Amino acid sequence: MINTLSTPLIPLPGKLSKRTYNSLARNGFITVQQVIKAYPHNLLRIHGFGLAALREVERAFLPGSCYIPKYIKGKIITEPMLQQLYFRTPRKHNEASADN
Repeated sequence: MINTLSTPLIPLPGKLSKRTYNSLARNGFITVQQVIKAYPHNLLRIHGFGLAALREVERAFLPGSCYIPKYIKGKIITEPMLQQLYFRTPRKHNEASADN
């Protein structure tokens, strides 16, 4: 049986987008265990790594987790902001690349 925590962080189809994977790799994350240990605050400190990337990490490696920040860009989170953040339909990877 493979130990998933020490599994190298590789871009598995449907798990992480190329952008999220590259952001993690550029910042020295090479195993799933490192990503889980850094979740959520150290991941959010990475330049260009926001809530969308964090949601990808949650879906891929931390099912059932949903970090809720208290502030976004200095503003206190309100109920409508929460609904917009957590109840919108995520775009599929192929749809995102078609926009470019």
